[in-house]
Amino acid sequence: MIKESKEDLNNLLNEFTETIDELKTPPVKLEHLKKNKDLYTEVRAKLNVLDARRDPIKKKFQYIVDQDSEIGSTELTDEDKAKLDGLDDAWAKFNDGLDEA
Repeated sequence: MIKESKEDLNNLLNEFTETIDELKTPPVKLEHLKKNKDLYTEVRAKLNVLDARRDPIKKKFQYIVDQDSEIGSTELTDEDKAKLDGLDDAWAKFNDGLDEA
């Protein structure tokens, strides 16, 4: 479950970053402009789905933290915790990036 949770978190954060990076890359060809426009439309259509992925990730990590404290083990690195703590900020930056794109 820990590995799956880390993958879910990293995948979501990467999706935020890669999408905004792609949308902010100035198109030099018409095909790239069309691709960005289609990507923008696709992402706008699935914003609720992306948003809905955050809570399950948070709940999985909370479960892991609760289990770790009960058995005295630490399965999460400081980097994992920082990424999780920054998830809401990443979501806000993602939304701001969409508005700027």
